[in-house]
Amino acid sequence: MNYKVLHITTSNRGGAGIAALRLHNALREQGVASAYISRDLTIDYDGKVIDDTFFDYYRPSLLQRLKTKIKRMLVPTSVEKLQQRFASLEPSLDCEIATMPFSALVLASHTLVKEATVLNLHWISGILDYPSFFRTINKPLVWTLHDMNPFMGLFHYKNDAVKNGNALQLTSEIAAIKKTAMAYITRGAVISPSQWLLDEAIDSGCFSHFSVAKVIRNGVDLSVFKISKDKELLREQYGITKEDKVLLFVAGDLDNYRKGFDVLQEALELIAIDITLLTLGKGEVNTQNKRVKIVPLGFVKEASKISEAYGMADLFVLPSREDNLPNTMLESLASGTPVVSFNAGGMMEHIKGYNGIIVKEHTPSALATAIEHYFISENHHSSQDIRAYAEVHFNYKKQAEDYMSVYTSLLNS
Repeated sequence: MNYKVLHITTSNRGGAGIAALRLHNALREQGVASAYISRDLTIDYDGKVIDDTFFDYYRPSLLQRLKTKIKRMLVPTSVEKLQQRFASLEPSLDCEIATMPFSALVLASHTLVKEATVLNLHWISGILDYPSFFRTINKPLVWTLHDMNPFMGLFHYKNDAVKNGNALQLTSEIAAIKKTAMAYITRGAVISPSQWLLDEAIDSGCFSHFSVAKVIRNGVDLSVFKISKDKELLREQYGITKEDKVLLFVAGDLDNYRKGFDVLQEALELIAIDITLLTLGKGEVNTQNKRVKIVPLGFVKEASKISEAYGMADLFVLPSREDNLPNTMLESLASGTPVVSFNAGGMMEHIKGYNGIIVKEHTPSALATAIEHYFISENHHSSQDIRAYAEVHFNYKKQAEDYMSVYTSLLNS
């Protein structure tokens, strides 16, 4: 069956944007006419990057701004009232991110949206207006979840909702608006990379009218992320010897609470053996523990350079409180590097002992003990076995075929 699938995501950066782009590439490898739009990158159905002015901001004239201001003062719409409440509440919120389901963009008018046979939504906060978009669009729609925001109110993960009781009323109202808007979807599929997130989505009731609810794991480029043949050479560049015990921590922002930065920070103070910690991302990790040497690699965009970081490490630490199916875990396993993680989210579905360590107690001391045990134990993990797991579970071909099956099912419904 010939069809055109369009991936829609707010940005091509961050975990969701990268995962969406990888899926786009996986589908194109299987001959699917796949396109991709975001604020930062647009790729057409021929696979060409195009200059897309759709998301450009055009400042309204002074007269237009005055008219809008007067109108809002006299008769604010229900959406404007909600936006005003959010604006007054936002400075007091203690969260990673909070977003509203509204946008001034008329996404349905985008040329690639009009051409699409199937729409595949990803992380769409800020570019998709829930009330108008779903009422307008009459195309098969696949929603790939990257966090909980599509079926929550303001927040993207449960912990943030729990921490912000002052936002309970507004977040409940926003969740209801989303659910009402999504009811207009007549041919829908909800896809989650992890069973944990899919269960949460189903429990929300927002997707009860969708014909498909399925787990499809994200893919990773196995030609880029692979077992390093130059481990010692790479280490030499940073003054790290082949005997050094090397731990790696990766996050877009190293101090991200959800990613467990604070737990790792405390765990480092408890480490009683000599280790080297590589960090990849924005920010700094510091420790008073003289037995821990920290080597910051900074924020790196190039996948090949990121792959080198995994290649230098003996163990990758992923202390997230909540996470779906982190790209970093896939990248580490594809590189043959075992993962130490808490028993949370998608991590507990894939860390099996021979490819890493699951820490059941969510404390700094338990994490420190697990790290120490790995390095002093003689029963180290096999890089080849870890890589083999990634080849079976996170390969592009299987991911693409699973999505193609969903697209076909919706088109035939």
